[in-house]
Parts: sequence; structure tokens; C-alpha cells
Amino acid sequence: MQTWSVRFGRILALGSAGTMLTAACATAPAGPAAAHELDPAAVSRQTKVLLADGFDGTALNRAVWTPEVSGTGNPVYNNEQQAYVDRPDVLAVRSGVPGADGGALAVTARYAKGAVTYGGHQYDITSARLNTEKKFQFTYGSVAARMKLPPYPGAWPAFWTLGATAGWPAGGELDVMENIGDPTWTSATAHSPRPGQDEQVFSIDAEHRPAGFRADDWHVYRMDWTPSSVRFLVDEAVVRTVPRAEIEATVPWVFDKPQFLLLNMAVGGDYPESVNHATVPYRGVPAATLTAIKKGAVTMYVDWVRVTQD
Repeated sequence: MQTWSVRFGRILALGSAGTMLTAACATAPAGPAAAHELDPAAVSRQTKVLLADGFDGTALNRAVWTPEVSGTGNPVYNNEQQAYVDRPDVLAVRSGVPGADGGALAVTARYAKGAVTYGGHQYDITSARLNTEKKFQFTYGSVAARMKLPPYPGAWPAFWTLGATAGWPAGGELDVMENIGDPTWTSATAHSPRPGQDEQVFSIDAEHRPAGFRADDWHVYRMDWTPSSVRFLVDEAVVRTVPRAEIEATVPWVFDKPQFLLLNMAVGGDYPESVNHATVPYRGVPAATLTAIKKGAVTMYVDWVRVTQD
């Protein structure tokens, strides 16, 4: 196991005896945090920081994040219209992003007519998806990311977790934030498997759409995961608390084993189409969004990601 020292804004490797990021790291400092750093109410002298990435360097920290590449054992789901790639024009760490504290992760959808994945499938749009599956896993804690989302129908950014000890949906899925290009709302969902029903899930979701909300502004999306509940928040406002008993009234509770993080921006597919009803030029992707993609304007920004435990 590698041992890591965590400071806000970056992660520093101290050893190299393995590849898994340990889930027992530093204790958060007791002093006041900057307005966009950590919510003071969520950080005390007893809070352990399991992961803290402020994207403040010049490149993605690949000791924590693995970019997924379509066609290398990573299929495209939900009739999405993008292929996931690992290219600097799509996936980058940038400085000088307005409103970010230091650097920010930038995932930009690109028009790449006729792009061919390793599996031989052809897509005209590329984007990025990252996971920590083989590098960081955790059981219970507070998971948060400060994000700014693109306001283009059909863009489908998400910050979420999957079970690390079983495939989907057996390991469960917790969507801290999803958005499909409507900047007036975001959603959060707990997905549980239905025993004996292949790839069928029981979902409890909630939408965050207060007056004046704009997902293309910076917001902190958070999930508090305990043995007895999952709670979703946006900027400290509770969106939905899902008690364990509510899930167990229908299906077993599977959220007692390690999960890993994912960040991605899909484009188009079943879910966006069900809302925006676009079928051309691509499923779930209206013409105006495709124009924005061609201009390089469809970008998901992530200021920081943190996982803590009290």
C-alpha cells in the first residue's frame, strides 16, 4: 500500500510499496478555510481527509485518477453519442479558470467526425471519463466537488460513485450530481440492485431547482454517506436524505462496502433525449449544442474533489 500525505489542493505520495491510495490520511487543519475551499461546518479537528485534489498542477494526477478509453474494455452506455478518450484537448488541468481557486480540471467535448475507438466503433464526438477504481476506494464519508457545468442541452456531466467489490448494479451507484444541460436544475440519485432481476435497479432520486439557480455557476455538490443513510446537498442545502430503511423497504441495502469515484461528461443518449426530445443531428443532442461543441464551448470544470470522514 502507498502511504499519502494530503494537503488541501494536492496529494503527495510518501511511499511506493503499492498502488492503492490509502483511506487513512491527514487530519484537516483547524483554522478557517477560504470561501471556496472546505465548508467550515464540515471540517473539524477530528475530520480525516481521505482524498483532496485541487487540480493545481499542470497535469492530471494519475496516481489518483484513471481516464477511461472507449473500446478498451470500456463500452459506451445508454446510447450516448460520445467516445471517451485520453487526449489533452479533451482532458486537461488548467490555470486561470475564472472563479476557480488555483487550477481546475477541464473536460471539453470535441467534434471529431469519424473518430474510431479501439473497438472499431465510430463516433463523431469525444469527451472524457475518469475513475479512481484501482487507486482510491472508501466506505462512508463526505464526498464533495466544486463544479461549473456547461449550459447546453444534451451535455451530461456527472459526479458519482460505484461499488468496488461487485459489478453494476450489484455494487450500487450513488449519483452525487447529474445534469443534462438544463442549467436551472441538477439531480442526485441512489441506485440499488433488484435481486434476481438482471440489470434492474430501484432508484430514489431528487432534483435541486431553487429559484435563480444556475448550474453554469460554481456550486459545491456533496454526499454524506453513513451506515444508516445517504444525504445529498448542494451548497450546504439538503436536496434529499435517503434513509437505509426506505431502501430496505423494497430492496437490500448494498451501501456498506467500498465505493470509488467517477467524474465524466457524456453527450446525448437516452436520458437527455427523454427530456430535450432531440433526435437529430444526434440522439439527445440538439443542433445548437453540436454547434457549441464544434466551437469548443462545452466544458465541465471541476475546482476540487474531496473525501473526508468524521
